[in-house]
Amino acid sequence: MNNKSSKRVSSIFMALVLALSIFLPVQTFAATGEALSEDKEANVLKDIVIDDNEDYYVTKGNEEWSNTVINTDVHISPNSILTIKNNVKINGDIYVYGGLRSEGGLFVNGTLHARNLTEEINTPIYQGEVQLEGTNDIDERVIGKEAYDVPLEVFNEDLTNKSRSVTIEGKTLPFLDIATRGEAVESDDRGEFTVTIDDMVTDQVVFELTNNFKQTITKTVEVTDVIPPESPEVEQVTDEATEITGTAEPGTTVSAVIAGEEIGAATVEEDGSFVIEIEAQEHDTTITLTATDRAGNISYPVIVKVVDITAPAAPQVNTISEKTTTITGTAEAESTVIANAGDSQLGRITVPESGEFEIPIVKQAAGTEITVTATDKAGNVSKAAVLTVKPEAERLYGHTRYDTAIEASKQGWDEADTVIIARGDDFADALAGVPLAHKLDAPILMTQPNKLWENTLKEIKRLGAENVIILGGETAVSKDVFEVLAEEGLEVERLNGDSRFETAALIADLVAPEGTKEAVVANGMDFPDALSVASYAAKEGLPILLTLDDRVAQATGEAVESLGVEETIVVGGEAAISEAVEKALPDATRLSGKDRYETNIAIAGHFGVDSNHVYVATGNNFADALTGGVLAAKENSAILLVHHDVPASVASYMNTKNFESLAIFGGPGAVDEPIEEKLTDLLQ
Repeated sequence: MNNKSSKRVSSIFMALVLALSIFLPVQTFAATGEALSEDKEANVLKDIVIDDNEDYYVTKGNEEWSNTVINTDVHISPNSILTIKNNVKINGDIYVYGGLRSEGGLFVNGTLHARNLTEEINTPIYQGEVQLEGTNDIDERVIGKEAYDVPLEVFNEDLTNKSRSVTIEGKTLPFLDIATRGEAVESDDRGEFTVTIDDMVTDQVVFELTNNFKQTITKTVEVTDVIPPESPEVEQVTDEATEITGTAEPGTTVSAVIAGEEIGAATVEEDGSFVIEIEAQEHDTTITLTATDRAGNISYPVIVKVVDITAPAAPQVNTISEKTTTITGTAEAESTVIANAGDSQLGRITVPESGEFEIPIVKQAAGTEITVTATDKAGNVSKAAVLTVKPEAERLYGHTRYDTAIEASKQGWDEADTVIIARGDDFADALAGVPLAHKLDAPILMTQPNKLWENTLKEIKRLGAENVIILGGETAVSKDVFEVLAEEGLEVERLNGDSRFETAALIADLVAPEGTKEAVVANGMDFPDALSVASYAAKEGLPILLTLDDRVAQATGEAVESLGVEETIVVGGEAAISEAVEKALPDATRLSGKDRYETNIAIAGHFGVDSNHVYVATGNNFADALTGGVLAAKENSAILLVHHDVPASVASYMNTKNFESLAIFGGPGAVDEPIEEKLTDLLQ
């Protein structure tokens, strides 16, 4: 006997094996389906010959076995009945696609896989059925409708997709239907096949093997993937985008890199789509994207540039008067600023790197509406800054201080989300409110303590405001006022402490929620100095804290510490804030003069006024200057204080500035007409 071509076991050994067998009880299952054909001339094999290279035996038709040992798995093919006569040992598993009948003497040192099992011998036999009689010893039985595992052997070694195609030679059970990528694969009577797969860019070939029970088993053949995936296709990335989307080879990982640093990555879905979450990037930023497959192959990079779709901010334009011959302001660097009066273009200019621009124009009549826009290099156009040419001198006033506040609101705001309400007959809680109002772009309106001023409510509605912030407690602005505002559908919030000092500290927390290096400190028991500094503090984003003349109020000291203040601007002379208080404050700088008017000018000199337009209010009352301070800050201007005359310090200051126009808060009762004439004479 040649050991290289066959495996044989002697009948003497078989007899010994059967003598040692342990017999198991028989299970009964009903058979279904069409009965197999029983060939009366079955192939009788006493010695089963299996090639050394075979890992399993497949029946060729109806066979009868006796006195033999099989050292491999056995697959009983469809339409084949294997009959065990006696003394058969199988050192492997049996898979019944056809039928298995044992008349006794079957020893299985493995698992019997079948669909049905019965002890009704010599009855019709069906596909997947086993009939047992007599004594048999089977190590394990798996009976049921689950698909059997099937062998798939690949003869090729070192399969790669280098040529973008792969030829696979292999073998499986000869009675299985073979398919891959939806195409049938032909095999011979030994189950051997050869198939060539084109467009091979992945690292796996999946075979679908279908048995006679119409069950499909998948087998995967690994292929070394040496082909880089296709480069990703990427949709436009804008400067507002927080996602990068596109398509790439399914299963690959697409990564996005800026300047050598990965900003995000994502695995491509089965449909080829991917979404990479990123932070919004500045326009013109270059992003490099690559796809990496499971084998580590990296695609050629795709470079995308972030597209600018964000319009520039509206230009900040200084006040224009009937004397103005140059429109000045700030806008996005390198944008084109255009000024129009109706359909007529007054001028245009490209903004330099500094962001500051000047457009020469011819003088425009008072009341002319001028729109100024900025267009960036990507063609995005900003919202328009709309200005009305101011007369040389004008008044903003109403019949009462409450109405004057409304006129200031109308001058500065066509709409506002938030409005700040303050008591109109006392300055205590409202002094520190100007920086908060400027931060929120909210006008300050006034009301009586116990009743909401009717025109104030009308102005809130005109503005379309949704939120109201009340400064001070219920003794300053009553609960009734709060409730009337709430009943109008407004979101109402009250800022109040136990004292004006605590209220100012609460406001400071909102002005500088992250803390501040610098703060303004003013006397909380009188108003002139706080009014003088209010518009400047608002423009600089500095909170105004209040103090007593001879000591630092406890709430103010705590606020200085909690805000992390390192420098303070003290406004007013030593009669308003003593030297001891100044020394108690961190790195204090005092701005003062011999009276409130000189202090007003000292403050203007310290902070500077860039506008060619200035506001004027009486220094004898707080109301007009308080509500006008927010408008002055909005227009990058300032408020100068006067009394029954134009103070020499104010006149001198105006002579050194190129003010072209002015607006007076309050009627003739606050600033009379002779003073208006003197002020007008001081204009450029």
